[in-house]
Amino acid sequence: MKKILACLLIFLLLGAGCRAPGTAQAAPTPSPAAEPAPTEAPQAEPAVTEALVNAFGEAPDVTSFTETVMELSATLVEDNLSDYAAMLRDAKTDSLLEDLDNDNLNYRLRFLVQNSVAYMVFTRCGMDPSDYLEPDLFSWVIDFSTPTTAAVLGNASSDI
Repeated sequence: MKKILACLLIFLLLGAGCRAPGTAQAAPTPSPAAEPAPTEAPQAEPAVTEALVNAFGEAPDVTSFTETVMELSATLVEDNLSDYAAMLRDAKTDSLLEDLDNDNLNYRLRFLVQNSVAYMVFTRCGMDPSDYLEPDLFSWVIDFSTPTTAAVLGNASSDI
């Protein structure tokens, strides 16, 4: 239950453009150049960090908002990945994952989903994920080469 409440709190904080609770959100002004809206994440970082610490406890050696997001992603994925790992084991036939043993299959799934969750959190906060996550962190996505394996990866990333 604690995990569900924490996720709901994070969703509520991040779902509002990562603005701090109790602050008004101005209507966006259309830009002819379609420039991205300025981020409001720095103002909300303390509130989001506090919510994470309250839900999951102090994470050792975490000193920044980025590290907090990465640690949260790892925790959420670790706690929720087993069902998706079982689905992927059943679906890996005829994909580039077919020859992997269960340990390597689980590692790749966990690694990709953890980085995907972090990517979504940074994006929801109005931050550029490429400032924090290198493209090569997603290089194994090509191994999910069948519709079924891609669906398992996509569902795990979006559900978690």
